[in-house]
Amino acid sequence: KTSDLSWTTIFDASKEALFKQAANLEEANEKVFKTLAGKNYLYDNVLEKITQFNLEAGKQAAGNGHFLAKTSIFGAFEDGIKMRVVVKYFGDRILSLLEKGIYSSDSYVRDLKINEYSRILSYLFELNVDMEEALRTRILKCITKTVTLAKDRVQLHVDLVAYLPELSSFALSAFGARKTEIVRVYLIFAAELAVNYNHQLNVHMQEIVPKLCEYHEEDAFRDDTRNLFFQCVSKSLHSMYLKMDKSDFNTLGVPVHEKWPQTLLRLKTIVHVEIRKNSWARCKNAQLSNNKFSDPFIKMSALVMYIVLWHLETKKIDENGEGDAPKKIPKLADKMETIFTLIDKKENTFNDVWLAIFTEILQLSSVILNVANYQMALTTVAEIMQMYGNARNLRSLRLCLAILLTKEQELLQSKSIREDYLGDLWSQMANQLISETTINSDEIKEKQLVLQMLIRHNKLNQKMSSTLLNNIISTEMLKRNECLETIREIFIHAEKFGQDKASADLEPIIAWAYGSADRFIAAQMIHNIESIDAQLQADTFAISIINFLDVQQLQQISRREHILAPTE
Repeated sequence: KTSDLSWTTIFDASKEALFKQAANLEEANEKVFKTLAGKNYLYDNVLEKITQFNLEAGKQAAGNGHFLAKTSIFGAFEDGIKMRVVVKYFGDRILSLLEKGIYSSDSYVRDLKINEYSRILSYLFELNVDMEEALRTRILKCITKTVTLAKDRVQLHVDLVAYLPELSSFALSAFGARKTEIVRVYLIFAAELAVNYNHQLNVHMQEIVPKLCEYHEEDAFRDDTRNLFFQCVSKSLHSMYLKMDKSDFNTLGVPVHEKWPQTLLRLKTIVHVEIRKNSWARCKNAQLSNNKFSDPFIKMSALVMYIVLWHLETKKIDENGEGDAPKKIPKLADKMETIFTLIDKKENTFNDVWLAIFTEILQLSSVILNVANYQMALTTVAEIMQMYGNARNLRSLRLCLAILLTKEQELLQSKSIREDYLGDLWSQMANQLISETTINSDEIKEKQLVLQMLIRHNKLNQKMSSTLLNNIISTEMLKRNECLETIREIFIHAEKFGQDKASADLEPIIAWAYGSADRFIAAQMIHNIESIDAQLQADTFAISIINFLDVQQLQQISRREHILAPTE
């Protein structure tokens, strides 16, 4: 009857017709097959039009939403994916029911349950499509989409662990576009399993990462995929060596494959090749402006160099020395020297890519710093500070200095160095940062962050702090929040510098902060400088007033505030 006709009925009938067409194709002889196959597009188009129309209906704010229930589309997908002949002749359409019919709808995705995600993955991973390359690529893309949606909505760790062997198998046989898809899906697996399931991940990772390296060497990746590859390596290495921040490279029970050291050396080669391939021959200290050296690449390179130098090569030396008769062994070069050689600091140039990698290595573990190489590291940083070149390099130097200052405190506490150890280098850097002028906003921000750090660690004297204050209040470009924060640090630590607490010293600073601001406003507009934070300004000068008042004056102010306090 006409009254019984509905979109659900039409959709179900179209689905059944497509299934019947697939069965007829499978049973047909060659002559009949050609005739039937010529009509495949009709069955395909009907399902496509219905699902597309349903999707558009769901997006219309004024309408009634989707006219098909999610269960109808999901059921059609399940019925089709389970039938070998349907997948053989209409595999793309069945996958489209999932990708376009369900995944393209926010409401359907919200309604997907954990067991449905589980079933989808089981169908996709276990589907056997033989040598159908295009369909295999489509299936892998569908897996990527499924785990991408699932990771933000449900907990699928147990499923992902179960499919690690299949993913490893996919990686071994990947061809063409599937190589890119393997990188994408493996990154999700690695990110999801690195904490609670790192043992299983690390077992299969040792098979997958070498294949990813092979893809990279074949130059199969675009730049965006290369960055995903770098992230895959970083996630894998962090998972494999959970205690490497303490220079402990124990894999915590994970059996290390015989060829894993070769993979690490292969990764080291990739780092060197990437740098050589993408470096500019001239202007060494500006290479990081080349977007080929992304943050994921720098982080991966640091991990690889750290593990190879401080673990693999050290272990190799130890193993070679076992069982030998006692003899005079030449002093081993500090591994840090290898990195400094790569930084290749000369009179007016240095390799800023290797500086960035060195910076990341220090973030990984400060344990590698010791009394012997601390001086070498600080000297290198101080010398590069004289020619840093740009804000990104200055940021690298700032991060290095933060680690070096922390290490200095450790060495002082253990009485390994004296109180004023390498004081001339600290003064040299401070004086340069104070005296050097720039109009680059990013450089100004980085310089102020370094100066604030030096102030907190008592690396400025009274003369330096006075010069710094004068430079700030006399330079239009420096009327900004970062400089106000530097002034705040000076006020907090005024006693350390032996600052004169006479109120007259405050007058020019207060005049700079609160006085007529027409010319400063013009500079802010020209150079796109943020307006001064009123709360920061008030807090800064509240500290200065407290610093420059004696105890009796503070008590008087406190009593006056109590008397003037508003009553309910």
